[in-house]
Amino acid sequence: MTRMRFRRLPVAEEGRLLGIVSIGDMVRAMVDGRQAEVRGLHNCIAGGPVA
Repeated sequence: MTRMRFRRLPVAEEGRLLGIVSIGDMVRAMVDGRQAEVRGLHNCIAGGPVA
């Protein structure tokens, strides 16, 4: 998206628009995933619950 300078992408199924995804949505999802992974690894190392 960045390289091609797209800021938003339509999400469609069978020609019907379902929604629009922004580059901010994508970045937020990636950050949230990494934070969850870090928490899980930290809990594993510290002996806490893995969630």
